[in-house]
Amino acid sequence: MDSVVGLLRSLSLAPHHARWTPHVTKLVLQVVNGNPILGGIPIAQRMRLLNTLEPYIVRPCFQNTVDAEILRAKDDMLLLWEYLLEFVNVVKDSTYRRKAYTLVVAIMERDEFSLTKLGFNATSQVPKCSPQHLQLAQRYKTLMIQTFVTVMKQMKTKGRFAEIIHFSAQSMAIFFFTLPLVGGKIVDALEKKRILELDQATNEILDTKFSTRGVTMAEAEIDPIVESTNKNNKVNLEKETSEDKDTTDMVKDAVVEVNQEKIKSVETFELGNSEESRQEKASVLKNEDETTTDNAKNRDDDAAAASKSVASSTSNKSKEEQMIGDDTPLAEVNVDVKEAKRHEVETKVADSGDKRIEALSSAAFINGSKSDSGNRHKRVQIIARKGKIIHQSSLAEVSETGGMDVTSTSFIISNPDLFQWNYFASSAESAVVEQYMSGETENICITWLKEKHTFFLTFLEFFVAHVQRVSVTAISRSRISVDMQNFPLGREVVWGVIPAYDLLLECFWPLLRSALWWDGICRRQFDTGKGWVTSQHSYTRVKLTARALLQSNAKLLNKYIEHTYENTNIYSLWSVDSCVEHMSLWFVTVGEAHEEKMKKLKELNVKLKRKKERLPDNFDFEYYWFGIENMLASDLFQVLLKVMSLLYNTLDMFSGQNRINLVTNLMLSNFFNLFCHWCPEVRTYFQLLLIYKLLRAERQNLPCFTDGKVVREYNTGISHKSGRFGLQKANNSMTYTDERSFERRMAVFDATANSSEQDDEHLLIDIMLCSKIDSYVRMCLENDPSIPEQNRVYVNPALVQYANLLEKYYSGINSKSNETLVTLAHRMIESSTNPYLN
Repeated sequence: MDSVVGLLRSLSLAPHHARWTPHVTKLVLQVVNGNPILGGIPIAQRMRLLNTLEPYIVRPCFQNTVDAEILRAKDDMLLLWEYLLEFVNVVKDSTYRRKAYTLVVAIMERDEFSLTKLGFNATSQVPKCSPQHLQLAQRYKTLMIQTFVTVMKQMKTKGRFAEIIHFSAQSMAIFFFTLPLVGGKIVDALEKKRILELDQATNEILDTKFSTRGVTMAEAEIDPIVESTNKNNKVNLEKETSEDKDTTDMVKDAVVEVNQEKIKSVETFELGNSEESRQEKASVLKNEDETTTDNAKNRDDDAAAASKSVASSTSNKSKEEQMIGDDTPLAEVNVDVKEAKRHEVETKVADSGDKRIEALSSAAFINGSKSDSGNRHKRVQIIARKGKIIHQSSLAEVSETGGMDVTSTSFIISNPDLFQWNYFASSAESAVVEQYMSGETENICITWLKEKHTFFLTFLEFFVAHVQRVSVTAISRSRISVDMQNFPLGREVVWGVIPAYDLLLECFWPLLRSALWWDGICRRQFDTGKGWVTSQHSYTRVKLTARALLQSNAKLLNKYIEHTYENTNIYSLWSVDSCVEHMSLWFVTVGEAHEEKMKKLKELNVKLKRKKERLPDNFDFEYYWFGIENMLASDLFQVLLKVMSLLYNTLDMFSGQNRINLVTNLMLSNFFNLFCHWCPEVRTYFQLLLIYKLLRAERQNLPCFTDGKVVREYNTGISHKSGRFGLQKANNSMTYTDERSFERRMAVFDATANSSEQDDEHLLIDIMLCSKIDSYVRMCLENDPSIPEQNRVYVNPALVQYANLLEKYYSGINSKSNETLVTLAHRMIESSTNPYLN
């Protein structure tokens, strides 16, 4: 029924622009006859015609089914495209140029010109279409090359105009896939950009020193240790892997943190001949955690060792030939094998440093708890567990063994528009690309992509948007041809196999870290910041791109949380405020993207076997909770308020085991510290969390044994014979009595709840959590001696507050009020009357 209603709604709202008609051809001919060079119709009239054509062009695809009409529509769009390329070269008004650029991009993205429409599919790697369609496809590729030339010329002569920069970034994202040679040049530019940022990004991840500004005597005891550690930690692992000096440029420098034993293990690992010794030493390397004290051997010794390795590896040539091939020269084999080994070693070294970084972070927390408010100036990275020295890939869909799963392979063969444009490659295309992209000094787009962060961010947004638009998934089922109906529905874009996606992310992470650091540390302390972000404008620009990336790929949430934690100072209220704000923004972005996808799937009438979780499958709860737990251990009540507001506003996104773990950890280690906290606001926030968020079903329908007792004993404004606490709606006439046993209460619940409710996962989790809440509340009611002594004095005031909030909750449930769900303040507001900032 819903699908029928959705179909009728779409038909009723579909405008007449959805189909090609001869009227469109008439409009196109009128525009084209007004030649931009020779004159013709006035430009104002020409723009009115373009405005009339725009609703037809910006649509993804015409709904015509007759082949002759489709051919005519494609010919009209190609004719208009060719005219617009001439138009933008002569028109001076920026408004007119912006309109022309919009129409050009819309034509380039039309579904009529996609490879899927030409017959490319999972079973055919060649076009299956008429010669007329194939000829138009050749014209489309020719105009694509002409557009590329126009972009190069426009950026060189008029690159100062915003509309040209915007159009260039959007076009380059399309060229990346449709012109593979241009895509190769873009990859080279991104590689150079990544190398330029690698050293800075590495230092930012692994730098655990404290700032000397505002350091007390207690803090100064740790600083020399940390500083000496960092002073001796950088080791140069440059290695020349060939006897010929011309091949030394093939190995890139990598600055890594290792100790002397790691260096020796690396050399032994590289020079070892037996496979058994390599595995044994690699395992030793992985388990070492000590810090470094000496530098590596010099470059000459390493070159000599590499030469010896070449000679000693001759006997093992057969093993290497199995990996690379019998025809490969031995020198090249050695270079490739050493590169692979060194990358593996560096990755293991990065992992081995995690425990040391966590130890330093823990020491920072312990030391900071003894100091005064001057600690807010200290730089403390509360999370560095996943600090990587060498760039790492965020390809969640690619298996850990290096191969691709069935879904990745299916995605590749089902998306020719992302992987098969090489079919139309030609020598003319190669000549044009080489002409305009051979010299970097003349190529503004490539130079800007490496050096201009704003241009890079714009390109990244359009890149992600283009992939989402052209990919064949359940979200874009209209693009699935008849031969592709076996593509697994419900799947999203497999970002792990998208070319250069991981490289784009590696170039983006330093910008995100710079933005987080500036907002949390520098903005409110009048500091200049580090990296590119030094103003509100650059910070906002990075945040917009970050949201676009996370909306497209929710599996990046772990990386976002990691970078947010790493740039948070838990001793600074403003820094924690920034952390909570960004964490909430990431979760809200993931939730909005999830709801949007579910809405589209519903409109397409796609039936899923089970409801998709809001959080991604790879969500690292332990990593997330490590930061939350450390912030909850703070002595500053303002920090506790901010963290609980984060939990309050994001708890609905947790389900299943993640929800159980969150509530269990929160109750186990923080219940008494929060429920019986000395600050009334902290107690109120935590109790609101207990009442409104921990349980999904109404408490009136759950066996909450202690609710009635708490209200009757600590709230004098309610009748002792009230029967509305902890009972089922079907048994409201029954009165609650203390004599009723827990067994009878559970029997009442089992008798009144139907089978569907009993089988519901959320309800079963609610029942389990009810017992946990009741256990802790009962300990407070009985004044259990296990309650920490510093919290015991606040038990009675806490129970009074809890009783008042419970009374309001049940009163709201019975009155069907819409104001029972309290929304906590999400951000501290700077004000003279704000008690949390005084």
